Amino acid sequence: MNYSMMELVWLLLIYSFLGWVVETIVGTVKKKKFVNRGFSTGPFCLVYGIAAVFMAVTMEELMAEPVFQLIGCGLGASWKNFDLSTFWQGVGGIYRYSWETSTDIRGNLTSRWVNRYSADNINAPMPALGNTMNDSYSSFWLEKSDYLRLKNLEFGYTFRQAELAKVGISSIRVYFAGSNLLTFTPLKNWDPEKSSGDTRNDVHPNMRTYSFGLNIQF
Repeated sequence: MNYSMMELVWLLLIYSFLGWVVETIVGTVKKKKFVNRGFSTGPFCLVYGIAAVFMAVTMEELMAEPVFQLIGCGLGASWKNFDLSTFWQGVGGIYRYSWETSTDIRGNLTSRWVNRYSADNINAPMPALGNTMNDSYSSFWLEKSDYLRLKNLEFGYTFRQAELAKVGISSIRVYFAGSNLLTFTPLKNWDPEKSSGDTRNDVHPNMRTYSFGLNIQF
């Protein structure tokens, strides 16, 4: 705990006094006369002070634990007959296990294994293949996996010419839509959105998709 005992005492006194001020003002306004809401006759509401101390200690403990942040943001714009809508998604403060089957040659291996340990390359960043110790959980395999991804994008143009009304058409909109078009992440070789249980990257990554559409309003 980073708070000293004296700091906690001051926190208790200050918030107890502020609590008395708030309670007294609210009570006076309601009763239309002065009301002393303090502890006994003193200007203190200990409930506020105790709550402040409890929150300070509790939040300090919570903030000491590693946390991650989820990000979701929809952005759009329109100009004349053009329209654009996007949805961005991301996660911050997250690490993932990323390793391949290293005890044999089954499965897919990334190019990082080219520079692996051998008698002629003792300072290699990657261990030797075939070592069963490589299959043990270790911080060596943890990689920072923060990411910001453009999950969805749609860009369109709407035709509303008077000639269309002559054939019973109110408007025609043509558009392009895509998903997973851009990803910003320090993670290499892998999809940062992979499931937490996919430590060996066996699951197929999210697909990048493109589509075109036509919407006719009568």
